[in-house]
Amino acid sequence: ESDLHGRLAEFRVAELIEEADVDGRRGYVATPVAETAVRLLRGDAESTNE
Repeated sequence: ESDLHGRLAEFRVAELIEEADVDGRRGYVATPVAETAVRLLRGDAESTNE
């Protein structure tokens, strides 16, 4: 569990995720930076021109 919290903290500092309300509970969503990075890694370069 502490490893997970550590990774989440690293992702927040890197601005890859942000906290969000998910059905009344604390959760996380990917930031636009993370979404663009995933598209690039998948080779979907056309989607980055939104």
